[in-house]
Amino acid sequence: IPKNKKILLMVSTFEERKGHEFALDALRITLDKRDDLHLLLVGNATIGEIQRVQRLINERGLVNHVTITGKIENIASNMSGADLVIIPSQDHESFALTAVEAMLNGLPIVATNIGGIPETIGEDGHCGFLVDPNDPKKFCQKISYIIDNNEFSEKMGANGLSRALNIFDPKKMANEYFKLTRTKL
Repeated sequence: IPKNKKILLMVSTFEERKGHEFALDALRITLDKRDDLHLLLVGNATIGEIQRVQRLINERGLVNHVTITGKIENIASNMSGADLVIIPSQDHESFALTAVEAMLNGLPIVATNIGGIPETIGEDGHCGFLVDPNDPKKFCQKISYIIDNNEFSEKMGANGLSRALNIFDPKKMANEYFKLTRTKL
C-alpha cells in the first residue's frame, strides 16, 4: 500500500450481509473523485467468499485499491494504521463489536444504520456517521468528509474512545447486566 494512501479498514466475516459489495460500490464512487484511498478487508472467509469478493473487486476496477488480508489475530490491537473504519452491513447486526474496537482505537467510523450499529455508535456524527444501507453515494461522502477534515476526524475518534470506555467497559457492563437480572418483575 503506497504511503500516500488513506487506509479504510473493514473488519468482518465475508458473508454477503456484511456489505462488501456495498463498500466496493462506495469506494468506486469515491475514487472517481479522489485517488488517495486504499481499502483493507480483514476477516474470516471461505475460499468461495473470497472468490466472490475478488470478482467484485475486479469488476469495479479496484484491484490496485483493495487488499484482502484474511484473518488477522487480535485485530483490535492492530487497527492503529487505519484512518477510519467502515461497517457497511446490509442486514442482521445485533451488536457492532468492530465499532467498539474502532472506538477503543480512537478511529472514526462510517457505518450503515442497520440493527444494533446505531445503538453501539450512538448519535450520528459524534463517534461515527450512520448512513442508509441503500445509499453508497452518501457513504462515500461521509468517508471523504472524515478524510478531508483531520481535526473533525480526531474529535470523532476521541468521542468514540470516550464512549467505548464509558459504556462498553467490561466491568461496568457486567455490573449493569447483574442489576438487570436482579430486577423484580
